[in-house]
Amino acid sequence: ADLTALVRAPEWDVRGNHLVANGAALVRAGAALRGAGARRAASLGSAILTACVREQVLADGVHYERSPVYQGLVLEHLLVALETAATQGMPPPRGVEDAAARLAVGLTELGLPDGAPVRWRDGAPGLALPLDRLVAWTARRAGPLPAPRTGSRTFPAAGLAIVEAGRDAVTLVAAPPCPPDLPAHGHADALAYEVVFGGVRVVAGAGTAAYGAGPDRDRDRRPGAFAGLVVDGQAAADPYGAFRVGRRGWARHLETGTRRGWGWACAHAGFPRATGVVVRRCVALTPRGAVVVLDEVAGRGDHRLDYTAPVGPDLTVRVESEGAVVTGRGVTCRLVVDGGPVRTEDGGFAVALGARVPRPVLVWSRTGPLPARVAHAYVPGAGPASVATSAITGGEVRVVVRSAAGEEVGYLPAGQRP
Repeated sequence: ADLTALVRAPEWDVRGNHLVANGAALVRAGAALRGAGARRAASLGSAILTACVREQVLADGVHYERSPVYQGLVLEHLLVALETAATQGMPPPRGVEDAAARLAVGLTELGLPDGAPVRWRDGAPGLALPLDRLVAWTARRAGPLPAPRTGSRTFPAAGLAIVEAGRDAVTLVAAPPCPPDLPAHGHADALAYEVVFGGVRVVAGAGTAAYGAGPDRDRDRRPGAFAGLVVDGQAAADPYGAFRVGRRGWARHLETGTRRGWGWACAHAGFPRATGVVVRRCVALTPRGAVVVLDEVAGRGDHRLDYTAPVGPDLTVRVESEGAVVTGRGVTCRLVVDGGPVRTEDGGFAVALGARVPRPVLVWSRTGPLPARVAHAYVPGAGPASVATSAITGGEVRVVVRSAAGEEVGYLPAGQRP
């Protein structure tokens, strides 16, 4: 009866990972039963999976809902279908082996130096199978996998950059808040970032502990759950309810590069309700392991910029003048900001579905005329530090980071010049 119902009404309206699960279930049930109806179910399931991987698996191996957790779930469903086809002597659904291999490699490449994937959009630890099991299963079922990329890497189709050197990394999101026709897991995370120092996730996305509509779900999808930016009280998108996204801005023009040992990634974002405001953000990792976040904000008149930086749940924060010191797990760094003062707010961090632990969120603001150039930085150590920027000829911004370890000077590409 369940199979008959699913044959009649696959979730074409919901799509995404739901439709992949439908396709895999039809293949598996069709193989388990006998008769013309079972054969039709298996054929329909194969066709659904072929259509899904063509639409949902991006060229850089990222699932189009842009959640590593859901990417793992989708990969598991594809592997179930491949395993079923192999054990029954059926041909695999067209395109699924290649898609599974790309998803597995993409998941590996989404890992940061702390050993965990980027915490991007919906999902909590434990929802998907462990990565090593998924990769091993994929290699057995879809053939040998290419070696994943290491070091700094870019996912242009997904809209994500990872700037990495050794055990340090910073990420940058330059993706739309959701696929145009699939708002379910959308977040207002344009230009969001995470920071890893010495193998410790210092700035971390929240993940998702609950999906019911309400204040917790709203917080999980807006700046504060991740390191984001709000302009005049408006985020870059308007998530509401449990699985909806209203007004949406945009994020695009992802660029990456390295100069004089400074690895960097830059992108633009537009805010839907802050009329005329466009932000170009550059994140950079310096040779000594400092992380610089440089915003060039274009617009007219006075505007308020509110910044959030949620720290890892097992770290402590001490707010000081012009910044804060973050300590824990053998790592200490100082946040220095252009604006302020810095304060803390209560935040949450998903450790499993239905389980959330508290953690602090660093918050600061800047109000003034646009255009403007605004910077903040995370500098290793607890000593005094500063970051200063200035435009120079040739379309670059000169960045100077000072700390007890000395002075570092870098040059980042300029966008809109304030």
